[in-house]
Amino acid sequence: MTRREAAPNLSALRALLLAVHPAEPEADPLLSPDIAAEAVSLAVDHRLSVLLASRLQDLGQIDDLPEQARRALRDRLLARQSDHHELEQALIPTAAALESAGIPYIVLKGSALGALLYREPLHREMSDVDILVQPEQFAAARSALESAGFTFPSDDDIAFWKEAYYNLPITPPHGNRAIVEIHWSIAQQGRHHPDITGLFARARPCRFAGIESLAFSPLDQFLHQALHLSYHYYQPRLAWVLDLALLLSREDLPAPELFERAERWGMRIPLLLSFAYVERIFPGCLPADHQRLLHRSRHARWLLKGFGSKKPEELLAGWDKRRRQLLLAVLMLDGLPQMSRALGSWIKRRLRYEDREGHRRIAKSK
Repeated sequence: MTRREAAPNLSALRALLLAVHPAEPEADPLLSPDIAAEAVSLAVDHRLSVLLASRLQDLGQIDDLPEQARRALRDRLLARQSDHHELEQALIPTAAALESAGIPYIVLKGSALGALLYREPLHREMSDVDILVQPEQFAAARSALESAGFTFPSDDDIAFWKEAYYNLPITPPHGNRAIVEIHWSIAQQGRHHPDITGLFARARPCRFAGIESLAFSPLDQFLHQALHLSYHYYQPRLAWVLDLALLLSREDLPAPELFERAERWGMRIPLLLSFAYVERIFPGCLPADHQRLLHRSRHARWLLKGFGSKKPEELLAGWDKRRRQLLLAVLMLDGLPQMSRALGSWIKRRLRYEDREGHRRIAKSK
């Protein structure tokens, strides 16, 4: 059994979650010597190592760690600093090309969350830069970015990605190893229906890598993160759950307004399951009104009972098994009409393309 498959040390997991909790507890020590190495290893797996190092540094506890744990944190911090710099350098020409072409864009996920929710953007570890353009401006955005030296997949690949997904990886110029993902939506066609025009109308200023750009409004930010988590079948990546907990702790997110917009997007169940995940991992961050919405939903409670994981870091069991994913993808939809539309879209894609690995394959020629 691999380390990732093995059950984590429960004491180490609890210590890590306490250390990065939005309430920023001041326990002394946060990590005792006997569980420090395992807690640091878990932090690396869950993209929480930089934040953990910062918390320990603030409390003057980092030098008290055993040498192995201290060295692992230091090495991880140096690696993430290098990665973060490359990601910043990837966003700069992206933004410049789009702004020169007069194309509005929104910075998504880690870039926006790091700038808006964390003391330092580096504390929110990320693997790529995500930006959203309006669907009707995708062709213009592609032209502007290609002129700036970005490399796009082939036309056949793009055709597949546009039908099967809602984003596309592109490669920056000048040998930058970072990946930029250009989005024309935040949801798979036939599965959910967010209001892209409204997302742009409600966007707020955001500064990342010295660039003044836009990010989602707090409500839209929470819904997007909840939807993103559901598209990964609640993969236990605890940095994503922390994003949700921080949004609940630091932003005004009225439960009725969240639920009403989620209903319009067709994502009531992903929203409620995200509530459950926050309360499971970071108790005390889910307000009472949001808890009541969760407890009133028979659908959400049934899913949690039937598919819930016994592992403390997971919400749903079998999240990484493909057949289970397909079943969950249907059951996490809000009702039979939505399930029928999503299933029809999936069958159409399956008949048209032989496999589902859009990021690894070349689409069939039309």
